[in-house]
Amino acid sequence: MEYKKYGNILGIRLRPEEKIVESLSKIFHEQKIEGGCIVSAVASLNEIILRNVKNFEQFPITDANRSFKKICGPLELLSLYGNISTTDKRIIVHLHASVSDGSSRMLGGHLIEATVLSTAEIFVAVTKRIERKLDAQTGALELSFV
Repeated sequence: MEYKKYGNILGIRLRPEEKIVESLSKIFHEQKIEGGCIVSAVASLNEIILRNVKNFEQFPITDANRSFKKICGPLELLSLYGNISTTDKRIIVHLHASVSDGSSRMLGGHLIEATVLSTAEIFVAVTKRIERKLDAQTGALELSFV
């Protein structure tokens, strides 16, 4: 992996077999980045693991209410959106992705992990610290702009 900061923009290139979420988490910890958002991302992928809500009855939403899908490639990353935030000194990388397969079918959801096929080129806008706090209604760590 390679990365370089250009003002408040962090340019990142991941190489074959590197994992996107794992690599971003490592970079954000190394650089002490506690807030930001994905500005742009393009990649080819070997595989991806996505999570989606499959049913909802009440909060909190747990893994029993979710579906997990591993999709093997080759795949094209069509979009990667998300943010970097912090809670109790733990950096949280929250990402959603959409991909297409060799038949141009598109799938998407919450990104659990993705493995790079040839390259991933990602740009992140770095901000000041963004915090997550436990939300009484959802029972989850949600962004807090206090």
